[in-house]
Amino acid sequence: MIYFVLAILLLLVVVSIYYSYQKSNDPKQLLKSIAFVVAVLFFTYISKVIIVHKPVFVLHLALVMLSWSGLFLYLAKDRLRLWMIFAPLASTVLFFAMALFFRENA
Repeated sequence: MIYFVLAILLLLVVVSIYYSYQKSNDPKQLLKSIAFVVAVLFFTYISKVIIVHKPVFVLHLALVMLSWSGLFLYLAKDRLRLWMIFAPLASTVLFFAMALFFRENA
């Protein structure tokens, strides 16, 4: 069920990028939009790894939702909020720092 919802969201994003490019014909904006979509999809995929630490996972899910909303804000109203799109980077760095410095069997 969740994959179906994510597929619909991704389809809406692709259609939005397509219509935005048709309206502006600016390849720089097209590449920027595609890069932000790839970044948000990367942060969404990293959630599979972060599920090991539950508190960090809950934080990461909240930040991923913020990131998706920042992406939709950029695509719909052309307002770029980089802190919203890259917010899950904080929980990803926290997860890797915890894995590096707080090993259980070191």
